[in-house]
Amino acid sequence: MAIRTAHDGSFCDPYIAIDFDGNPNGGEHPITRRVADEGDLSSEQLKATDMRYVTCAEAKLVAEEGASVGLLRKGERSGVKECAAAASGASIGGALDITDDAKPIDDGFEEGASLCAVTSQGTVARATIDRIVYNAGIADSIPTVEFKLTTWGAS
Repeated sequence: MAIRTAHDGSFCDPYIAIDFDGNPNGGEHPITRRVADEGDLSSEQLKATDMRYVTCAEAKLVAEEGASVGLLRKGERSGVKECAAAASGASIGGALDITDDAKPIDDGFEEGASLCAVTSQGTVARATIDRIVYNAGIADSIPTVEFKLTTWGAS
């Protein structure tokens, strides 16, 4: 799974919607989707969105209202229990600025760390950061981030 800027150089409205229950092969319910106009999404698709990757002058991972999303630091145990606990603690708050200038590594956002979420369907998701590249073309401070996604079904 990878996220990159949805910004097209002229408008800041597009964003990347992240649905950890989504289909890794795409289709009608992909894990990531570029959204230019929320009116293009069904209410089901909007409700299923766990996070947004919003880019323009900065890059933010924004947890949707009511979503449970947290960050496990690099080197911490990251099994299903630890990931669920991090998500329930909502350690990223409402948003995490991952623009290079914001020094996201100070918050633990670095290669080897994991974003954890408990989805609306009860799935526990761990997105472990494999690679962060700061060269998306907007002042070279907006990253493209590659993750390895692991999910555990609701019990």
